[in-house]
Amino acid sequence: MGPDASPGRAAKDPGPGPAPAAGSDLFPPHAVIRLLTCAEPQSLLHTAMRIGVAGVDAVSGVICLVQDDGWLRPTAAVNYSDKILDRFRLIPPDSPLPAARAVRERRAVYQAAEELSEAFPDIRALRAPEINFAAIPLLVDDRCLGSIVLRIDRPWPPGSEWSLALSAVAAVCAHRLEHLLSVGVDSVPGGGLDMAVELLENRARTARLELAMSGAETGAFDWDFASGRLVWDERLCRLFGMRPEDFDEKDATYYNAIHPDDRAAVNRAVRESRRTGGDYRATYRIVRPDGRVRRLDARGRVFRDMTGRPARMVGIAQDVTEEWERKEREDHRKNLVLEVTGALSDAISVSDVVTAMTRTMLPALGADAVVLYVEEDGHLWPAGVQGHPEEATRRMSAAAAFPGSPVRRALEEGRPLFYENRAAYLADFPEEVFSPGEHHHSWVVLPLIAAHRVVGGCVISHTAPHRFSPDDRTLVAALAGILTQAMERARLFDQRRWQMTELQRVMLPRHLPVLPDLAVSARYLPASRGMEVGGDWYDLLPLPSGRVGVVIGDVQGHSATAAAVMGQLRTALRAYTAEGHDPATLMEHSNRLLCELDTDLFATCCYAEIDPVDGTVEMVRAGHPVPLRLDAEGRAAEKNVPGGVPLGLDPGSEYPVHRAELPPGEALLLFTDGLVENRGGDYAENVARLADRVSRWNAARGSRYNGVIADARRELELLADEIVAPPGDRTPREDDVAVLLVRRCPDSRNPTARSARWHAAGGNLAEVHEVRRALGRQVRAWGLRERAADTELLAAELLSNAALHADGDIDLTARLEDGTLRVEVFDTNHYRPRVVPVDEETGEAAEPGVSGRGMHLVQEWADRWGWEPRGDRKAVWFEVTEKYPAPRRP
Repeated sequence: MGPDASPGRAAKDPGPGPAPAAGSDLFPPHAVIRLLTCAEPQSLLHTAMRIGVAGVDAVSGVICLVQDDGWLRPTAAVNYSDKILDRFRLIPPDSPLPAARAVRERRAVYQAAEELSEAFPDIRALRAPEINFAAIPLLVDDRCLGSIVLRIDRPWPPGSEWSLALSAVAAVCAHRLEHLLSVGVDSVPGGGLDMAVELLENRARTARLELAMSGAETGAFDWDFASGRLVWDERLCRLFGMRPEDFDEKDATYYNAIHPDDRAAVNRAVRESRRTGGDYRATYRIVRPDGRVRRLDARGRVFRDMTGRPARMVGIAQDVTEEWERKEREDHRKNLVLEVTGALSDAISVSDVVTAMTRTMLPALGADAVVLYVEEDGHLWPAGVQGHPEEATRRMSAAAAFPGSPVRRALEEGRPLFYENRAAYLADFPEEVFSPGEHHHSWVVLPLIAAHRVVGGCVISHTAPHRFSPDDRTLVAALAGILTQAMERARLFDQRRWQMTELQRVMLPRHLPVLPDLAVSARYLPASRGMEVGGDWYDLLPLPSGRVGVVIGDVQGHSATAAAVMGQLRTALRAYTAEGHDPATLMEHSNRLLCELDTDLFATCCYAEIDPVDGTVEMVRAGHPVPLRLDAEGRAAEKNVPGGVPLGLDPGSEYPVHRAELPPGEALLLFTDGLVENRGGDYAENVARLADRVSRWNAARGSRYNGVIADARRELELLADEIVAPPGDRTPREDDVAVLLVRRCPDSRNPTARSARWHAAGGNLAEVHEVRRALGRQVRAWGLRERAADTELLAAELLSNAALHADGDIDLTARLEDGTLRVEVFDTNHYRPRVVPVDEETGEAAEPGVSGRGMHLVQEWADRWGWEPRGDRKAVWFEVTEKYPAPRRP
């Protein structure tokens, strides 16, 4: 047999020489010597085959060796066609063929071809009466390595020396083969000796190998690279879903059975092993003929031929599907636990915990809804709900209060409860109060217990019946512990956050006053993250003059210190406005106050003083975001307001006053930077985006000023909600947010409020006189002709006192509202106006030479009068009404 024979298949020999004449020496001594001197198994088998065929003048012959699975495989052949060898490339151990019978019966078998024709009717040669077969077992003690089969086309001479001679050849061949295998001599590459046969050293080793490979679902292969012939044992054929007789031993069939997504990887592993000559290892999926997918782990070793080229790979393949799936489940469970742990570790509040569960736990468990209960003072209340309608949420909230509810039972038993269908659930909870939602059909109820203390409970629902596998139950138990810790942490956070937020709200106005001709709305939202309170605040300050001060500010940082500083600033601002300071002085005083406080914090602030009657606005800004101005149509744009540095940085800072007019229907939007600042975003772009969002919202609603103040107030409340929390926006807030909206809206159904203002330089009597006359004209224009002369007279007295006793400028304001006219005169004299008693008979001052007679006149003729400090100035005022005319002089 030549070296080009294919492994695992019977190698064809060119044939024996002429058969010896009858009666000659069948097997001369040199034939036995040739067998005993063969150095490797493959040449031994070919030599034995040629000697056997030549010795008995056989037509053809084949040697079959036993594989480790008991099947026989032709290994060396003479004068057999490829068709026949392909037909019998694997012979079952229970086959009626002489080769198998000789192995089973451990004796020589002589059989006529006609006896096989019934088992193999498609082979016509078996019907020839002159064809016979002789099969001799290859025995070594009580072990059989295979058999030699010869075809003889003449009657077999029973009991002749032919039988003895063949048995002798078989015995020598078997012992020499056993010896070569026991000393570890490799087969010549390409020889075709089965890998499992090469491992047979003794019966015990064979039995152990058989048991190990069977128990581990492992099969063996022998791959000849030159021919592409791939020999599988019976077990490997079964792993691929084939019968041994159906496998055609082609490597193309092997590659076709590999999953398409894994073929490239297997091919790379084979090429690399052939290139390096190292060990082969690949794990891949196969697709069986029935469509089932299995995963195999294959290992092998490459053998080289005498020229050093890779010629053959011998190895094993094991079905690791279950192991792989188990590992995938374990990896999935581990990754899921890590994912849930990571998500819950980022969850600060109970709301965050519900969000994390919805994003991670529900998909992992194939669930559709969750209710998270928190325990407080022995009561369970739903702190978070996802996937349930509002009505079901109310029902579950009520049911949790009853003893024996699913959550309370899980807490009492200290273990998760699993209900795979409605029948199982209703068997435990038949009461109507515990009736489940109609859309849910399976449940997991988790007790949340930390250190023997109840934290709460969790109910996870599925919209279809669900079988909870052992992996599911293990996973749920692990997640319950993680969820308990997250809930405990979140509950403590929420409690602390509630306390800090309440502290912040206490320091803000509880209610904003309702003012005529102004619609006002305010909002405050704490940051979404962190427990520390912020320093944002706002306030609305009605002034004695009828004007209104609006203020918004932000103290640096998030801490109790920031909140305390905010409280001090807010109180100081209220005091300064009560003293009557103008906006610039008010801001300067606040700045000096913060500089003198024992703190390193600074603050931004914006203050606007609005006259609701005439719409005049005076505004100062200390490093605060510029307000937005909303016109009567709802269009928003940034208002250009110059400003100074933040409060608390430089005690000598000055703050310019910006004066403007706010027409009817227009509004100011004041806000803190938390509304428009975000990490990594551009501030200017965010402000522009806010203005655009407000404009579009107003346009979409058709929101515009219609002259009705009640409507304006409602629209402003809706707009405030939209600004701080637009629908669908779940972006976490990194900073506190304060918003103050003020819209000037004189009520068209009651247009009675009017105001006017005049100014006179200090010491300029001509300007003072003109102010008095202008007041008289304005009062007449407002329809108060009967009181015009009285008003001029009283104003003249106040103006004269201001011009006489004060050095600075003089301002006069007049405001008519609800039939009452209020006139105020501002000067720089801080002394209280003095009223001198007057003799009733003479009308002269009771104290000659002392001023104050004019104030006596004011006291007598005005319906009300008074004075009050206004920062570095003082205001003296009087009121006259149409309803109660002042008494006339006698």
